[in-house]
Amino acid sequence: MEKEKVIAIEAQINKLFSPEYAIVKTLGSGGMGCVFLVCHQDQTLYALKVLEKAAYKKNKLNEMGEITALQALSHPNIPDLFEITEDDNYIYMRQEYISGKPLNQILRKKKTIEPACLSAWMQSTAEILSDLHQQGYIHRDIKPDNLMLTDDQCIRMIDFGLARQIGVTDQADRRVFGTLSYTAPERFDRKPATVQTDIYGYGATMYQLATGIKPENMKTDPQKSIIIIEEKLSQAVPSDLSLVIRKAMAVNEKGRYKSFKALLWDLNHPDLIISPEQEIQNIRVSALFIIVTVLFLIGLTTL
Repeated sequence: MEKEKVIAIEAQINKLFSPEYAIVKTLGSGGMGCVFLVCHQDQTLYALKVLEKAAYKKNKLNEMGEITALQALSHPNIPDLFEITEDDNYIYMRQEYISGKPLNQILRKKKTIEPACLSAWMQSTAEILSDLHQQGYIHRDIKPDNLMLTDDQCIRMIDFGLARQIGVTDQADRRVFGTLSYTAPERFDRKPATVQTDIYGYGATMYQLATGIKPENMKTDPQKSIIIIEEKLSQAVPSDLSLVIRKAMAVNEKGRYKSFKALLWDLNHPDLIISPEQEIQNIRVSALFIIVTVLFLIGLTTL
């Protein structure tokens, strides 16, 4: 969002909310809105997210989607939504302020995240997403920028601007929104987002935190990109975490984890993780066993 527009929004906030709330600083801005840290008269801090209606209309997106998601979802690791105000041009969402740093900022300083921290952070992230999926929603924008490490060392998830109910497609499914490096390969073919889309974004996030390298864009040549990713993993990441990342980032969504529950099992049983190649081999052996059994039974019936 242009600086001039952010300044204009600040003026509108002061007009609507002063003296009850005062702007402390701008927390961030994007193509369709911006977020401010505001302080109430009682000294309580809030995040005030402002959505530009015209930008949502231009992109044919539902400006109420994030509000609907946050009102429907309940989890201690996502922000509470306290109040909604709107005028002709903007929607103002007063949310819980989460004090901490997004993981992309931490990564810039540390270069890579050590395995113990990485495993703990990604376990918390998987638990959040598993619960959201069980509540019937997918996030669709999983990346380090949207994961906060709080002052008390907890992982919390933010920015539900693309979140929607599972199985209900919208305009965002017909185009590619979000950051390309965390976008699942099938989305470039305009396939609707699914649970596996979130799992891919999770894997791409984990890959970047582990290697310090932004994931390869899967738009042009996903098979070539995944080879590069696997090479980097083999050089820099412990085998158990590498296997989790590989299974989460499989090019074919059918090769990914079916759920975060399955992914969490692997994270909690690092010595028992089966590689994607071994899983394929197991499937083939099972299929062969079934075929042989059926043929054997057919043979018995013809005797």
